[in-house]
Amino acid sequence: MRHAIAKTIAGAGLLALLARPAAAGSWGNVQPAYDAKDRHATVRVEGGADLSDKVNVYGFADLDATGEKPFDLTGVYAEGRIARSLGDVSRKLKDVSAAVEYNGGTGGGGTMRLGAIYKPDLGEGQTLIVKAFPVGTNGAGPQASVFRQGRISQAWSGSVLVDYNVKPGTLYSELELDRKVGNGIEAFAQVRLSTGHGAGSPTPIIGIKYGR
Repeated sequence: MRHAIAKTIAGAGLLALLARPAAAGSWGNVQPAYDAKDRHATVRVEGGADLSDKVNVYGFADLDATGEKPFDLTGVYAEGRIARSLGDVSRKLKDVSAAVEYNGGTGGGGTMRLGAIYKPDLGEGQTLIVKAFPVGTNGAGPQASVFRQGRISQAWSGSVLVDYNVKPGTLYSELELDRKVGNGIEAFAQVRLSTGHGAGSPTPIIGIKYGR
């Protein structure tokens, strides 16, 4: 079941990439890259779309190989989310949405989380997303997350992601720097780091991002 969900999310990202103006607010990208720590290929497929003026979806899938088979992309981790704006409930909630999110992949059971997202309008080229998910299935405890992305110059941009899982007290972060190299093409360098239970050393990722 989780493999089917992951493939669905990956397909949604590709459809968002190919949809162009067909779907309002749609976007997507494909990120072939190299894991410099474990020495294998990795690909992220990411996409989102506005289903209406109140409802939007987002999803990504990470496809990973291993050091023993560096180009065999058999490992999958995926996240998918649907969010509904609460702006019509109260003007004070115009930047807040109720959300349902799925996390899962190979090697473990999937988790559904319920909560809220805060996403204020910071202007063009700037994004802030704060997530609070107090409820999770399969024994998953509360999760809090912050994502900040911004354009540094016409060619350069950067982002920071931090996920904190209250149970078992783990922290996952991604730091990324992007350089525009063409129309819809960016080169990127990323560092992924986990702390807490099962933590390891930082993982450098370098690759190319194709999308819009």
